[in-house]
Amino acid sequence: MHLKTLTAIITKGPYFGAWIEDFPGVYGAGQSIAEAKADLMKGLSLFIENHPVPSWLSQRRYLIEYTIQQ
Repeated sequence: MHLKTLTAIITKGPYFGAWIEDFPGVYGAGQSIAEAKADLMKGLSLFIENHPVPSWLSQRRYLIEYTIQQ
């Protein structure tokens, strides 16, 4: 099975923020990188539930590659 790779960006300000480049409006935040990643996954799940998306996304056939920006 071929998995699509999504790129997520994580930044640090007063808290850690995260977003996925290909899906505007999918964000996450937290006091740590782990919290931001978990919140981002909640946001992605909500996006999938409430928008028409490709089958590979709704069937969870993807990997997320995280990039941390300073």
